[in-house]
Amino acid sequence: MSTTASLSSLAHEAPPRRLTGRLKVVLAVLLVAQFMLAVDFSILNVALPVIGDGLGFSLANLQWIATAFALSAAGFTLIIARVAQGLATAAATPAGLALLTTSFPEGPLRQKALGFNGALMSAGFIAGAVLGGVLTDLLFWR
Repeated sequence: MSTTASLSSLAHEAPPRRLTGRLKVVLAVLLVAQFMLAVDFSILNVALPVIGDGLGFSLANLQWIATAFALSAAGFTLIIARVAQGLATAAATPAGLALLTTSFPEGPLRQKALGFNGALMSAGFIAGAVLGGVLTDLLFWR
């Protein structure tokens, strides 16, 4: 069998029906990253009143903190530490989704991976809200 023929046969192989070891690792790493990003954003939102007090922001101006974090992907800079974190989020979130869709073949495995991603993103936002409240109450927002 020639090299061209063997490459051609590899290109037409059916996608795996089960998660391979490599796909499990890819899925786990990407889902944990997405979960942590969701937790972080939720913590910020829950801690906003305490952060605002610490920075001397009025309640009416708290939206600027969340806006700086959320819009930093578009190039806005208001609070330098949060902007750097927001930029990392802006790069990691779409990259993680792109890696999920390119790592898993179209069909049931990709659908399962995307379903896990959606579920863990939701869980991350919930966990972030709870952890943000606990951390803000027990510790300090800084």
